[in-house]
Amino acid sequence: ILLGFFTYTLSVAFVPQIMPLKLEALGANNKEIAFIMLTIGQVFNITVCPMVSFQSDRFRSRRWGRRIPFILFTMPMMCAAWLLFAFVDSEAAWLGPVVARFVTVAPATLAVILIGLIMLLYQFFLMYVASVIYYIYNDTIPAQFLARFVGMIQVVATLAGTLFAFFIFPYGVEFFRPILIGTVLIYGLGVGAMCLLLREPRFPEPSAVEVQQSRRTAG
Repeated sequence: ILLGFFTYTLSVAFVPQIMPLKLEALGANNKEIAFIMLTIGQVFNITVCPMVSFQSDRFRSRRWGRRIPFILFTMPMMCAAWLLFAFVDSEAAWLGPVVARFVTVAPATLAVILIGLIMLLYQFFLMYVASVIYYIYNDTIPAQFLARFVGMIQVVATLAGTLFAFFIFPYGVEFFRPILIGTVLIYGLGVGAMCLLLREPRFPEPSAVEVQQSRRTAG
């Protein structure tokens, strides 16, 4: 769990800290940066996050438990979003001639639009992970050790944030692509190892009332 939280914190730090600098370098104004970086994520935070939270409470998997599937099965899409971010300049250059048949768009402007579209994908699937990863230790760690373990979580998260600030952030724009590729590897190996090695406890099946309350708009 500590390995998973360390690599998760290190990985998700890139988008909120480096992407605004990339957008600024592409010529995006403050309103555009705020919309891409804040508004999109907050819309999903008040829609996808609560949906995933209550669904994971009632989810049962004989092999994976009730939280891990939401992290493991969205991992390919998370990594795909990071890779799409990494090659956004090449994507804009490739799409430029295609778009030019219909409308004239500067390559930098097209790159900003692509980042906004990729952000929709990234934030949507990030909510699946961010909604449940903080429940894992509450479900798994015995109650008498929980406070101590939460302290350990804070230590590894702070360590990951510090390492990012000192060794990655200063080079985020200059080495934008290789850092994002490295982010995919770090997330895939660290969080993937947590998902594969962790055994969540078995919970009783949801009651008939809980199942009824979870259906469609009632959920």
